[in-house]
Amino acid sequence: MDTSEEPRKKRAKIVSACSECRRKKTKCNGEQPCRSCEKSAVECIYPSATVEDNKRGGKQALEAIEDRLKTIEDMLKAILETMPASDRRLPSIHNLSANLLDTNRQLPPLEPEPLDKLKKRKR
Repeated sequence: MDTSEEPRKKRAKIVSACSECRRKKTKCNGEQPCRSCEKSAVECIYPSATVEDNKRGGKQALEAIEDRLKTIEDMLKAILETMPASDRRLPSIHNLSANLLDTNRQLPPLEPEPLDKLKKRKR
């Protein structure tokens, strides 16, 4: 064994596997045709989209979503401006819980049913 070892060559990273390797979920060597397709005697097709195209598409989608959000915010602002100030405020949780308690106090208490009625229902 030689003590002056040569550094191993790093394998180039394959950005995209061919369609057949993707379908089979096998390692693609990135050549045209790749080794796997050559062995299988199938057509070796690589997807045309690049990583940069995907990044650009994601950025465009994000910008479209941000534009839609801005439009919705503007619409909401316009609606709120047409409403009287008293209607714009949402009821606080404290007020809601107080209203529920008042409603609960107004309801008549439930009377327990006699046991013989319950026994008849179970049959």
